[in-house]
Amino acid sequence: MISVLELTSCTTMLTYILVITLCVSDVISDGLHKCPDGCYCDKRFVDCSALMEFPTYLPEDTTRFRSTLMNVQQIPPKAFSYLKHIETIELTQGNIGTVDSCAFTDLPSVKRIIFEKAVIGNVEMYAFTDLKNLVELKFVNSKIGRLKPFGFYGLDNITTFSVVSTPIRFFYTHGFSNVSNITNFMFNQNNISDMVTNAFVNVKNIAYSEILENTFWNMHCGNLATLSSMGTETHFTQNAFHCNCSVNYILNVNGRSTYSAILPTNKCNGPGVLEDKQSLWHVTYDDLGCSNRDQSKNVICPDVKLTPDQKCDVIPSTPRTPGSAVPVYPEPEEHDEPRGDAGMCRAFTGLLSIAVVLSNLLL
Repeated sequence: MISVLELTSCTTMLTYILVITLCVSDVISDGLHKCPDGCYCDKRFVDCSALMEFPTYLPEDTTRFRSTLMNVQQIPPKAFSYLKHIETIELTQGNIGTVDSCAFTDLPSVKRIIFEKAVIGNVEMYAFTDLKNLVELKFVNSKIGRLKPFGFYGLDNITTFSVVSTPIRFFYTHGFSNVSNITNFMFNQNNISDMVTNAFVNVKNIAYSEILENTFWNMHCGNLATLSSMGTETHFTQNAFHCNCSVNYILNVNGRSTYSAILPTNKCNGPGVLEDKQSLWHVTYDDLGCSNRDQSKNVICPDVKLTPDQKCDVIPSTPRTPGSAVPVYPEPEEHDEPRGDAGMCRAFTGLLSIAVVLSNLLL
């Protein structure tokens, strides 16, 4: 028989357990729905302004996240992947040092990612990859310093992919790779300083593409053929090229034949008097100043090959707490098994220990 003292002790422990369990439940509930500092939360919409650090934890039921005037060093790997219901991500009027590798991946519920008036230093390798149900990916009135190889990789079945009025200083080889089955691809009014050979690789099955009113200061060989014919219906017009020897492959004998359809509707933006030439068709090979090169010879473009090595799946899809360490759980102590009805009290004690650990971790 259990004694009155033992029964009183066990009852007291049970009371402690119930109280702590309620506290833990409140903390967990608060964690699921707590609104981050600098943000306004309305139901499942989180609206943030002037953030100086990227939020490491958002309410888990968030469906729409918008941040205005964000000024952060990086968007970390799998920044939103723990949000299983997130559908729309909007980043406007912000300064972002780096969009890290795997920042936007493992997001099965995301339908829209929009950057508007955002200044981005670097888009790292595999920053945007494996977005299975994405409908719209848009960069508008933004700036990108460096678009690294495989920055946009493995994107499939997107309705609208837009890069509009977004200068890109360095467009690396394989910047767009394995991008396919896009309904509408818009690449318009962008100022591209340097587009390296094979910037677009394995880009296919584009239903409709617009490449309009861009300025290409240095477009290396291996890009124009892809851009001017990437869609079932492609409009490649009103683009301006810096007409020096770097575009000799367009205006040599073979280039005039290959690109005859687009030469009349695109032009030079210089240097000098060539800026007045409103059609590439009226620019001669001699105008480029390439007197030491034979225009009858084909330009052999190097075949730049890179092997993708995407390892986003090894990164956990969990929110991170700044400065937090991985908890270390001590090994359980050895005890003799209690006899008789006192085993009930041992069970309560074990539950109490678990509750205390949980409360310490969450508080």
